[in-house]
Amino acid sequence: MLVHEAAQAQHQPLPAAVERKMHQTIHKVTADTESLDYNTAIAAMMEYLNLVREEGAGQRAAIEPLLVLLARMLRTSPRNSGPISGIRRPSFGPSWPAYDEQRAASGEVEIVGAGERQGSLDV
Repeated sequence: MLVHEAAQAQHQPLPAAVERKMHQTIHKVTADTESLDYNTAIAAMMEYLNLVREEGAGQRAAIEPLLVLLARMLRTSPRNSGPISGIRRPSFGPSWPAYDEQRAASGEVEIVGAGERQGSLDV
């Protein structure tokens, strides 16, 4: 159902956690694919999809990069998913999504006081 929802959803900004995880996932899948670590690449995509579902962010901007990553891993063209997703593609297909290192960065800050770690804060 998530793909159908994404094809029909209005354009809305992605929640910050989803956008960050999307860029982290693109980076991880790119690196894992280059090193032929397909199991960890698939695991990263599953983690991302779980977060998209938890956040209720099943929209085109969140799902489309995942479809491209998955289609490339399956060595098929994303245009073949058109009837499922409702996304029309040129015959040459989309390019591999790029990630933004700043958007992929974790927002966790470590708090140190009196020479000892006191905790962390997610910003």
